[in-house]
Order: sequence, then structure tokens, then C-alpha cells
Amino acid sequence: MGVERVLEVERRLEWIMEEANRKAQEIVGKAQKEAEETLERAKEESRKIIAEAERAAKEAIERASDPEEARKFLAEEEKKAREEAKGLLEELEAKAKSLKEVPKDRFEKAVEFLLKEFLRI
Repeated sequence: MGVERVLEVERRLEWIMEEANRKAQEIVGKAQKEAEETLERAKEESRKIIAEAERAAKEAIERASDPEEARKFLAEEEKKAREEAKGLLEELEAKAKSLKEVPKDRFEKAVEFLLKEFLRI
């Protein structure tokens, strides 16, 4: 193999690696943005659930004939709402984490593919 051919192959490999890295960064960026948006939606949904539970509980206290029983009801409903919100948040955090891991896998497959293609020259 001549020196010119070796230099050409080296330049091509560098370009392929730069392109793979650029595309991987693009994929990672998109996945991270999607994960962050999903997490923010989960937090907002959790806040809505808690706010609705607090509103319903306050309304129940106002209508209750026994204020102490109403306070207990309020505490129970608030606990349920927080648990539901926590569960939703955990579920969406897990989804966000998996979205962040996908680009790593895609990047590794892309690099493997490019190297196989390059080595077939």
C-alpha cells in the first residue's frame, strides 16, 4: 500500500470518526432534551395531583360535621396524593434514564458499523 493511499485512508478514518462523534452528540443532545422535558412534565403532573388533593381535602373539611375527622381525612388524602405523585415521578424518571442510555447504545453501534465499513476498503 502506497504512502498516498495510507494518508487517504487515515484522512477518511478521521472524517468518519468526526462524523460519528458529531451524530452521536446530536443524538445524545436530543435524548437528554426529551428526558428533561419528560421529567418536567412529570413534576408538573405531580404538582397538579397534590394541588387537587389539597383542594378536595379542604373542601371536605369545610363540609364536614366533625373537623377532627375531616383533618384525618385530609391527611390520608394528602398522603395518597403524594404517593401517587411520587410513583408517577419515579416512573417517568426511569423512562428519562432509559432515554439517556439509548444514544450510548446507538453511538456504539454506529462506531462499530463505521469501523466495519472502513475496514472493508
